[in-house]
Amino acid sequence: NKLPHITRLLALAHHLQDLLDQGTVHDYADIARLSGLSRARVSQIMNLTLLAAEIQEEILTGKQKDNLKEHVLRMTLKTVVWKEQAVMWGKLET
Repeated sequence: NKLPHITRLLALAHHLQDLLDQGTVHDYADIARLSGLSRARVSQIMNLTLLAAEIQEEILTGKQKDNLKEHVLRMTLKTVVWKEQAVMWGKLET
């Protein structure tokens, strides 16, 4: 059973944050250089960690909307206020 793309991206974001926290990599530029991704793409991926905890839990446990697209989810990240994210997330789910 293949994990949804967005689930894999969120898990990657948490892994990269762990590498930053441990000092294995110094910054997003290091991650970009080592992974071959652009710095902008690294930022997009890392921004997923700014999602409300409840939203992240739904994504990581597979309870998110089927075929949820990353660019649609990024709309939820237009605010860092978790209550506002929850409202936007609810609209995505309908």
